[in-house]
Amino acid sequence: MTPNKKQELKIEVPESVADGSYSNFSIISHSGAEFIIDFAALIIDFFINVYILFLNL
Repeated sequence: MTPNKKQELKIEVPESVADGSYSNFSIISHSGAEFIIDFAALIIDFFINVYILFLNL
């Protein structure tokens, strides 16, 4: 058994998006090497069309 190592997570956010944007939907996925959170805004209009606007960070 190996001793527990303290792991640190570093997140870098560009200053242009640090204030945030509206999102009401997200997709979360992961692998052994990465953890991904995609945020989106779902907009439903009067014709029952759904538009997904992904926010590129």
